[in-house]
Amino acid sequence: MRDLLLVEDDLELQEFWVNRFRELGFRVHSADGLPSALAHFKQQPISVVVTDFHLQSGSGRRLLYEIRRTHSDLPVFLMTGTPYVSLEDFSHYGFKKVFLKPFPSQTLVDAVLEACPV
Repeated sequence: MRDLLLVEDDLELQEFWVNRFRELGFRVHSADGLPSALAHFKQQPISVVVTDFHLQSGSGRRLLYEIRRTHSDLPVFLMTGTPYVSLEDFSHYGFKKVFLKPFPSQTLVDAVLEACPV
C-alpha cells in the first residue's frame, strides 16, 4: 500500500486532495500543520508527501527539513498560493516539484504517480 501524507490547512482543499488520492489507491494521512504532520510521519511508513508552503502552524519548508534529516530520498511535493513568487523562488529548498496555485489538479496527480507508481 502506498501511504501519502497530505499537509494542507485549507480544509476544503485538504478534503479534495484526500478524496482524489484515495481514488487513486493511496492510503492518505492528512494534517493541517507541522506538529500533526510530523506525528503522522513518525508513526506511519510514508511513501510520498504533498504539502502546502504556509501552514497554520509551521511551514512546508520546515516539514521538508525535518523529513530530510532521516529520509533524504522521499519525494516531497510543494503547493503554494504565495503571491508574487516564481518556481525559482523555491528551487533551492529541494522539493521534488513545486506547484503554484492555482494549477490543474492532474499535474500534481501525474507527478505523484510518477514518483510513487502502483
